[in-house]
Amino acid sequence: MLVSLIVPTLNRSQDLFRLLDSIDQAHQEANDTAYEVIVVEQGDCAYQDRLAAYPAVRFFFSAQKGLSHNRNFGVSQAKGDVFLFTDDDCVLDRSFFITLNKSLEAHPEVAAFCGRILELETRKPFHSKFHQDQDRILGWNDFQLFMGASHLIRRSLWEKHQLQYNETLGAGAPYGAGEETYLFYQLMHWHEPVLYLSHLTFFHPAQPYLPPRKQYQYAIGNGALHGQALLYIDSNPRHYWVSFFRPWLLALPKYGILKLVKLVGLDRLVRRYVEKFPISVRQPLLTNLDLPLEQHWLRFLGFTKGMVEVYVDHFRTPKKRIGKQDAKLF
Repeated sequence: MLVSLIVPTLNRSQDLFRLLDSIDQAHQEANDTAYEVIVVEQGDCAYQDRLAAYPAVRFFFSAQKGLSHNRNFGVSQAKGDVFLFTDDDCVLDRSFFITLNKSLEAHPEVAAFCGRILELETRKPFHSKFHQDQDRILGWNDFQLFMGASHLIRRSLWEKHQLQYNETLGAGAPYGAGEETYLFYQLMHWHEPVLYLSHLTFFHPAQPYLPPRKQYQYAIGNGALHGQALLYIDSNPRHYWVSFFRPWLLALPKYGILKLVKLVGLDRLVRRYVEKFPISVRQPLLTNLDLPLEQHWLRFLGFTKGMVEVYVDHFRTPKKRIGKQDAKLF
């Protein structure tokens, strides 16, 4: 079985070589694993000659920028039986291929998987969902475990549904977020099992603080993602309650409540109280408390703007909802 690691990149050669070194080290622990690395550079190719030290790398240049577009391009060039998608600034665990091989052999009935992401600097879970340390099949509300830096799909499933990343979503696209979640929703719609592998470990740099403008852009992307999902994948809003409707509807009440809490000086008392909660509950509460108040307002505006733009575009140029064998919309 050949594994194709697909890595679009843009002017981050230092991060890319760190990833390639970690792949080599993981392969040394399981050197019977056949693999290739599809590197798709969208910018400066000055480092290309240095890739000769990595014989498994196949290098491509793409003049068209965009994460989703270049993941799709990478798949079109890949020869593997399994497509593994990760970010150019990730690092693989040394036991990565050992865990991957065991999982693929143990679950032949599953064609889509995702791994666990830890912070590169601290080895702590990348976000609260990654505190989960048990393998399990995911449902609609588990979208946060299916991240762009840590998922893989067998070629058989990719070709069965003619899968593609939605090229209107993701970094470098009109809406800069949500490309992997859109793919995940398609798999949920088709009732394809997606298995979370708690010991398949990826390391990713800790999420930096995002300024309000960037948060607003992500919120617009999230609104667009869910507008398209409702129109073209599954129109049942219950599937998107946790991922979209609940945070959208609660954004303004949260703004009002947190403003009142901070105004009367209760935030320290709240912090002491929530310390008693399990970390899976405590961390989201503290995150909301730490966010600048305007970000809750910007989240509401961004969600609304993205959703409205998608619906306006749809009524101008209607597209089909996906069927069992019709996933290729964009």
